[in-house]
This record gives sequence, structure tokens and C-alpha cells, in this order.
Amino acid sequence: MTLSSKQFDTLSAMGISLWQSKNTPTNVSTNTTTALTIDKTKLQQSKLFSDILLSLNYNFADIEINPTTIEFSDFSWQFTNNKDLSFKQQRLITPTLETLAHSSALKQQLWHLFTDYKNTL
Repeated sequence: MTLSSKQFDTLSAMGISLWQSKNTPTNVSTNTTTALTIDKTKLQQSKLFSDILLSLNYNFADIEINPTTIEFSDFSWQFTNNKDLSFKQQRLITPTLETLAHSSALKQQLWHLFTDYKNTL
């Protein structure tokens, strides 16, 4: 079972440690991408982020901003230094908003991910 970072943080705060099966194959690839720290002030001032919230029918009161994750009701979003975008297991991983804002190709990929995701709801 996969946990969101919010669920993991909640369980950790309650003192519940998580275990992993020792029968896990050693050749399983892991995501080594490090999530970047989110600056809440910059996020609130970002025109691109405001437009994204509006297009998804959210406002700032509807989301929870953690140090490395933005929690929406149905998915989470993390920023990385990678130029790749992915949306798997209710987790959106993208470059920073600044990088997205300066690349029409990345913005187009992001809108496609959101459109595909909204169509599955």
C-alpha cells in the first residue's frame, strides 16, 4: 500500500513506524528525486499557480502547503530540479513554478496532465 506524504507525516507524528517487507526484490527501482522546499509566499504570489488553482476549481483555503508538498483533496504536488513532469499514484511531480512559467512546452505538458487527470474523475 502506498501512502501520501501527508499520511506518512500523520502516522509518524502519532509515533507509528512503518515497516517494509524484507522480501522486496533488490532490483526494484526507487524514485531518487528530491522534493524541493516550497516557499508559501512565492506560491501565493505566483500568477501561474493562481491560474492553476482556478482551472482546478480550488482556492488557497482548499489546499494544505507542507514543507515539500502541496496537498489537494485528491492529489499531492511536489517540485523538483528535474525537467520532467509525472502524475502517478495521485502525486504530481514537476519542475518549479519559475521553470514552468518560462517554458511553454512544460506548461503545455502540465495542462495535458491536468486535463487527463480531470477526465478520469
